[in-house]
Amino acid sequence: MSEKWKMIESNYEVSNFGRVRNKEGKIIKGQMVKGYHHVNLFNGSKYNRRRVNRLVVEAFVGEIPTGLQVDHK
Repeated sequence: MSEKWKMIESNYEVSNFGRVRNKEGKIIKGQMVKGYHHVNLFNGSKYNRRRVNRLVVEAFVGEIPTGLQVDHK
């Protein structure tokens, strides 16, 4: 299976392997918080911490309905 990238927010992309990179192509390192991999994405005025598993689902599947969860396994 090859790695595919999709645009998220305005300056970032996420891959189907769960990697996040900026518009220059640099992979964004994140941190583990309570068992979930998080990245901090800058939106022009502040950083927003986002769960990578949710970014992947939103990019490749679509909007996550309210009340549903995304498993990170």
